[in-house]
Amino acid sequence: MKLKKILIIIAVLVILLFPIKRTYKDGGTKEYSAILYKVIKWHTIDENYESGFYESTDFHIFPTNFHTLDYYRKIMPYDLYILNSDKTEKIRAQIGSYSWCKVDVDNNTTRTCETALAVDPTDIKYKDSLTIKKNEKIYHENNMDVTKIEVYKDKQIYKELGYIKREKSIRLNLDEGEYIVVIHAKYVEGTVWYSFKVNIE
Repeated sequence: MKLKKILIIIAVLVILLFPIKRTYKDGGTKEYSAILYKVIKWHTIDENYESGFYESTDFHIFPTNFHTLDYYRKIMPYDLYILNSDKTEKIRAQIGSYSWCKVDVDNNTTRTCETALAVDPTDIKYKDSLTIKKNEKIYHENNMDVTKIEVYKDKQIYKELGYIKREKSIRLNLDEGEYIVVIHAKYVEGTVWYSFKVNIE
């Protein structure tokens, strides 16, 4: 009788603790799901890291372990790519300060929000810059409302540019030189500013 109880307890523990492994095509994230817990070994493609991947391990215990992988993903604004006028060159803008929420598209409700403050755009180390000719337009492809565009030169605000809220092209109208451009944007999910370096020839 005692042996039967022990075997039942072992069987129950195996059912509760034995994980099912899943690997995702987002760079190789692995998820181990059991009834009592979930372990996520993140390995997602992310250009913000030198290795090219975001790597971390999350542990979630019952009852917070039944969500899909998207529920646990990092809350981050969309990437913004800036293209030159003939769209042959592009750079990824740096993500600055943001206030961002995960929105459940099915019932349009907010699930989780996060706010992050960044350093001054002039203190960011920019790996790339976009070279364009004077009076040439630049483009982006995001569905966002532009709320403000600032241009920095020599670590100070040089000027604010005019813009059309939903327009996907921006004319910089700057003299020759090196500048940092900051675009403030609003999405359904929240607000963010992006910055990038541009060289005007």
